[in-house]
Amino acid sequence: MANERSLAPLVLVVDDSEIAREAVKDTLESSGIRVVTLESAFGFIRTLREKQPALILLDVGLASMNGTKLVRLGRKFRAATRNHRRKSGQTS
Repeated sequence: MANERSLAPLVLVVDDSEIAREAVKDTLESSGIRVVTLESAFGFIRTLREKQPALILLDVGLASMNGTKLVRLGRKFRAATRNHRRKSGQTS
């Protein structure tokens, strides 16, 4: 079971509402999906880098940062990461 769980996709849930964040987390985990949560934009890029989620569910109305700006920042980070991997010959 632990091996199956580690192979499950990882979803990053970013929402400043604890109720919404936990409801989404509980629902996804009950389907066997791994979940990591953030309550604000702080730590977003670090979490992208360290956890490499397959999907991000983001509250665009975050108090700490406009969600649309956070999406743009995440896209820039992912593009830069892909470019670095191509230049260094890494494939994953």
